[in-house]
Amino acid sequence: MQYCTLGKTGINVSKIGFGTGTTSFTGINLHSSMPVQELSALLLYAYELGVNLWDTAYTYETYPHIRKALDSVKRNNIVISSKTDKSNYKDIHAEIENSLRLLQTDYIDIFLLHGVRNAFDFRVRKGAWKALMEAKKKGYVRAIGFSSHGIGAIEAAQNMKDIDVIMARLNFSGDYMDSYQENIISNVMSIPIAKKLARVLIPKSILPSVSKLVEPPKPSDFLQSKTQDMLRSLHEAGKGIIGIKLFGAGKLKNDSDKAISFAKTLSFIDSFVIGMAKRNEIMENVNLYYNGGK
Repeated sequence: MQYCTLGKTGINVSKIGFGTGTTSFTGINLHSSMPVQELSALLLYAYELGVNLWDTAYTYETYPHIRKALDSVKRNNIVISSKTDKSNYKDIHAEIENSLRLLQTDYIDIFLLHGVRNAFDFRVRKGAWKALMEAKKKGYVRAIGFSSHGIGAIEAAQNMKDIDVIMARLNFSGDYMDSYQENIISNVMSIPIAKKLARVLIPKSILPSVSKLVEPPKPSDFLQSKTQDMLRSLHEAGKGIIGIKLFGAGKLKNDSDKAISFAKTLSFIDSFVIGMAKRNEIMENVNLYYNGGK
């Protein structure tokens, strides 16, 4: 397995990471719906093949599964990445404390603001960001940053020196990659009360359809290229870059060889997190990345 250092964090990650937030067409997380032992076994199988980056989020509800897997490996051999969609200082403190308790660990390697759309979104989450910086200083978190759901967020990151890690959507076709999220709906959805109401009022089964109203499913070739250029620049500045949506939210699953071949051309991406729900998927993706064949 090939590893690299995530930006200037000093954290060594495998080129492929295991994502535990795969959502089906019903809006239900496939991983959290698995029995704890089943997903735990898959995480350990991936680890046996060299995959040391396990990605989760507070809302994924996969902490119990990861906790179980940690019983069988040395904690410092695993890189745990988690994310939060909370916006204020107090909520982040509580979420980090709960995360440490539920995972039964003294630290989380990477903790990110989840789904940041634009500069306005960063301003709304100012308190959350302050809490993450404090958690890092106290040693509860090793690296902080954000997962991007909009080009405006990546643009804003150019001037944010405290960011260690950026998680960004990239694939060969541009499906479900970042676009500009500067419209009024995007800004409203950055406001905590609006997000809370959306979770309560919008059924999970129609969330994908609602999401399409907020952002287009595929940005232009120009914006895809611009995203890559900005991420390359951020990587050169020492930021760790983790790619997501390599298979375009499942749309490109039948082109896995092409998707992974594309990933290997992006030298500015330290690791790609892939949602995998079966042993054969793990084996296939690892084999494709390192051996060039199924």
